[in-house]
Order: sequence, then C-alpha cells, then structure tokens
Amino acid sequence: MDEVIHRLRTNVRGLKKAIGRNATKQIRANSVKEKVRSLVRDYFDKVRPALGSRDDVLKPVDDEMQNILRYTHKATVARSYQEAIKRLSEAINDVESVALTATRDESAKGIADEDRRIIATLKQICPSAALSYEQGLRDLPDEARVSWRGTATEFREALRETLDKMAPGFQVRERPKPTDNETEG
Repeated sequence: MDEVIHRLRTNVRGLKKAIGRNATKQIRANSVKEKVRSLVRDYFDKVRPALGSRDDVLKPVDDEMQNILRYTHKATVARSYQEAIKRLSEAINDVESVALTATRDESAKGIADEDRRIIATLKQICPSAALSYEQGLRDLPDEARVSWRGTATEFREALRETLDKMAPGFQVRERPKPTDNETEG
C-alpha cells in the first residue's frame, strides 16, 4: 500500500514540476498534457485497483484526476492545474491516513482474544517477545506466502526471548538435580 501511494505522489510531483516549468500562462504543450494523461491512466488502471474499493475515501482523488484530464481537452491556465494538483495532494494524504488506520484495524481484528491476552502478558515480561509473537500472528493469514520461515522465526524468537527472560540459562544449569524421592511425589 505504501509503495502504491508513494508512486502516486511521485507522479503527481513530476506533473507539478512540469507545469511549473511551463513558460506560458496557459498549458498548451503536448508533453505536459501527455504527462497528465499518463498520470490519470496509471491511477485508474493500476493505483486505484490497488487501493481497494473505498469509494467514499477515493472519490476526491477520482474527481481531481478527472478534472485535470478535462483540462487537457482545451487550453487551460496553469493556475487551474496547480490548484487541482494541490487538492489532489490533499486527497492523497487523506487516502493514506485512512489506509494506514484501516490496515492497523484490519490486522488487529484478526487476532483472537486469547492471543491478545498472550501479547499483553508478553509485553509485561518481554516487549520484544510480544512484538515477535504479534508479527507471527499477523503473518499467518497471508495465503500468498511462498515461505513460512519468517513466521516460524517470529514464534521461535518469542519463545526463546520469553524463556531467556523467565528462566535464564545460568539459573537452569545451577539448579540442583532432583533426587529420586523428589521426582516420585
């Protein structure tokens, strides 16, 4: 998601620079108009589908993309492009904010109550183990994974760090071995 939004921002900045370099009051240069068309096409063909179906959030971006595309059909003053790009940048900021919040909320929803209690307990004992455990849980639902090595490593690290904290190796080694009488009872 971050890469998609970053790519969109980069393309919008490129368009803003191209319009800023325009020496005339109106944008008539085909190179600038083609840059607009390319941006709009890329947005609707690749970026928009990657951002999901949140029409309520994406509508301002959609509208501004259509506005700047309409500007290419006639001689339009540079100021109109600049204002539309400013509104477009603000709308992209809003999309990013909603996307980040939704991603965090969606991933938190997938964690069972029992696992939440484990994470809360681990945070008190060993915060880094809690992070590893939570990351492992977040990796589990990813059906597109090619390898589970990273997920298994997260769980292994959570266990290792917890054991190191609660039963350090030197204490385990120094503990006297139980006698036969102690093990029977």
